[in-house]
Amino acid sequence: MDETPDGTLVRLAREGSVAACEALIRRYQDRIYTIAYSYVHDPEEALDITQETFLKMIEGLPRFREQANVYTWLYRIVVNRCIDRSRKRNRRPPPASLQELEGDRAAELTETRASLCPQAALEAQELREQIQRAIAAVPEIYRMAVILADIEGLSMAEIARILGCPITTVRTRLHRGRTVIRQRLETYLKGEVT
Repeated sequence: MDETPDGTLVRLAREGSVAACEALIRRYQDRIYTIAYSYVHDPEEALDITQETFLKMIEGLPRFREQANVYTWLYRIVVNRCIDRSRKRNRRPPPASLQELEGDRAAELTETRASLCPQAALEAQELREQIQRAIAAVPEIYRMAVILADIEGLSMAEIARILGCPITTVRTRLHRGRTVIRQRLETYLKGEVT
């Protein structure tokens, strides 16, 4: 099933094939998770969004137009899930417990590789955090375009289809989003950490 074209998998899934649904999920789960994580910066929330995306896919299979690209359709779903989560979070942020904060710190320490010298590991971790902060600082309207282009490597045309806007709008959003990231990282690299 893993070599079967998307269109065939969709038709089989519509007919009730569990194997076809599983093949579609396996094919796209890593990409969907990457987008969700890039947007929310929380592994558990990214997993929830990924799961919601595939549940929406299964619900929407009967309405899926076969002339559309499955890849674009799934990306549109995950983008909408991320935006919905962001709106909910902005309405009322969840409280953080001390246990969660301690767990986050422990996860950070286990990420460093023993083969690196401690200074290099610390600098690499700090740079990753600064990049994540820079992406998080990009206004929501530009952030998804940046994630799709620079993290997922999608073309302008694919991003335009996913976001439902003209290519010129995608170019503008990318330019503005990248400008915010560049400014944040320049400040960090010059030693003026915010």
